[in-house]
Amino acid sequence: MKTVKQFLEGLPEPIRSQALNNADPYFYTLEVDGPTDALSKAFIWLNTPEGPGYWEGVARTLEALTGAPAPTEAPKSEYVVQAHLYKVKESTQTIGQISSSTDVERIARRCYADGDIGIYESFHILMMARNNEVKAVAKISQGGVAGTVVDAKIVAKYAVDMMASAVIFVHNHPSGNLNPSIQDINLTKKLKDGLKLLDIQVLDHLILTEDSYYSFADEGRI
Repeated sequence: MKTVKQFLEGLPEPIRSQALNNADPYFYTLEVDGPTDALSKAFIWLNTPEGPGYWEGVARTLEALTGAPAPTEAPKSEYVVQAHLYKVKESTQTIGQISSSTDVERIARRCYADGDIGIYESFHILMMARNNEVKAVAKISQGGVAGTVVDAKIVAKYAVDMMASAVIFVHNHPSGNLNPSIQDINLTKKLKDGLKLLDIQVLDHLILTEDSYYSFADEGRI
């Protein structure tokens, strides 16, 4: 089975250059089983609100490759999950294994575009191997200035899909208040108790503000 990058590199020109120039390199290591699968996983993120309309370009590429009409709509189900899942191995090579909350903070801040931490709240999960090397990061939800809804089933799905041995949660407080709310505390306990049944350890939960962070683990609350 090929990876997304291997598939794209095997395309004929000029499609090869166009695909490699426009695909998200975070998806390069995902395994694929055919043209539709590869191009969907390489480009589906561009059909999110951050880049609407890119599925049309993917469809034209599929048609050029196969000579058959491409699907009229972007793939759903499993590909929607991949839309917010991205590998961070390259970006963590200089950090190595997670050994402290400061390591987590450096990775977590890469999940946010400039200024986003002070605008809206979002929730992310870092998934790690047994040696605490970060395998992947997933954005679970995005809300408004005062909160975001976190579905425990989605958290569990990401952790299981990545065969994570441990996870760390990260979310931000646009208000700048570092103190965890009652909801934050209850959610952390709920997720920790649920993942424990799957033998997945919750190592920490970070709350980010624009210039600081709060660590549940550092404060003895995990």
